Amino acid sequence: MHMFFYCLGEAFCLKPEDIDKVLAQYTNIGKHDWENEDNNITFWCEVLKYKDAAGNNSYQELGNLAKTILYLPDSNADVERVFSSMNIIQTKTRNKMGLKTMTSILHIRWGLKRLKESCCLHKVPIEIINKTGSNCKYSFKLTRNVDCNQPSTSALADVILEDSDEDSDF
Repeated sequence: MHMFFYCLGEAFCLKPEDIDKVLAQYTNIGKHDWENEDNNITFWCEVLKYKDAAGNNSYQELGNLAKTILYLPDSNADVERVFSSMNIIQTKTRNKMGLKTMTSILHIRWGLKRLKESCCLHKVPIEIINKTGSNCKYSFKLTRNVDCNQPSTSALADVILEDSDEDSDF
């Protein structure tokens, strides 16, 4: 057990004296009755807020180490998916694409996936088609169906275009 904490402490750049404190705190943590032992996050929040009779937190170093470990992502799969999508969108011929354009394309791509729609079958609202190729800048406000008499092609079609002074790559 000692070796585990020393390896863990070194991995998180803890000083040797702090590693000794963490090990001692880990040994003593079972001697205290904790209210929230069912949920990791609430348990460690309780440990970090704990004060003894003197007003000191005798589990501060252990709680901080646990908090640091809990902040680590459990997987890099989501990040890898985003980078993969970015590599598909920004090719050698599109190497000057701006960040706003890239972000917009990713939002559209993942929004369509979330709605289980295809970009090939998606019906673009006429308001957006009319603004395409013009110097008009616009922003989007997502709303419910604006006109109940007019059928909507999809949830993405429920968009109102507004004139805007914001910078845009479109």
